[in-house]
Amino acid sequence: FDSNDQRWNKVKIVQNAFQDSDGWGRDLDYIVYFDSDLIVLNFEFRFEDIIEHYPTSDMLFSRDSEPLNGLMNSGLFISKNSPWTISFLEKWWGTKEQREMAIDQHAFSTLWEQEQMKLISDHITLLEPSALNTHFPAWIHQKPQDSFLHLAGCSSVFRIEAFRVGFASLCSAYRLKSDTHPHQLGLTQEYLAELERNQPIDTQAANLLRRMESSK
Repeated sequence: FDSNDQRWNKVKIVQNAFQDSDGWGRDLDYIVYFDSDLIVLNFEFRFEDIIEHYPTSDMLFSRDSEPLNGLMNSGLFISKNSPWTISFLEKWWGTKEQREMAIDQHAFSTLWEQEQMKLISDHITLLEPSALNTHFPAWIHQKPQDSFLHLAGCSSVFRIEAFRVGFASLCSAYRLKSDTHPHQLGLTQEYLAELERNQPIDTQAANLLRRMESSK
C-alpha cells in the first residue's frame, strides 16, 4: 500500500478488512493487529477481557512510553468493526503527501489534537504502555506480569536472538507435550538486560554498518 514507509500499511490493512463488499474481516466484531516484531509472552492473556472492560471503545491502543514517538504505539491495537472505526481509519490513512510528512503514530497524534480530544477520546482508549505493548526499553522496564514484548527500535541481531529463545521455549514445551513453558518464554527483563549488555545497541549498529560496507 505504501512503499515509502511500511509502518503505514497496517492502517490500510485494517481499513480494507472492514470493507462491506469484500473485506476479509467484514463479518468480524473486532480485529487485533500485531507488528511482526511483537511477541506474546503470556498465552493466558485474553483480548476479550480488555474488550469487555471497554465496551464503548472503537479502538484501543497502549500509550507510547516515549512521548516523542507520539501519543500511542501502533505495534498492537484493537479495532471494533464500526462505522466510526472505518471513518477514523480513512482519516488516519490520509493522503500520500500526508503520509510522506509523518509516521503513522505522529499522524495519529495530529488527528487526536485536530479532531477535538473529547470527541475522539469517546471512541479511542489509550492504555498504559505495557497493557498492549512494551514500556521501552524492555530490558529496563519489563515487569514479570507483562504480557507482550515489542522489539521496536531493536537491531535485527537483538530481534533474531529474542525470537530464537521464544521459539525454543515453545518447541521444547511441544516436544515434552507440556502445557507449561518458561515464564515469559524465557524473555524476562533479566534475560533481555543480559542480551543487551552482551550486544549493546551501539555495538549492534556498528556491526550492521560493517556488514553493509562489506557487502558493497
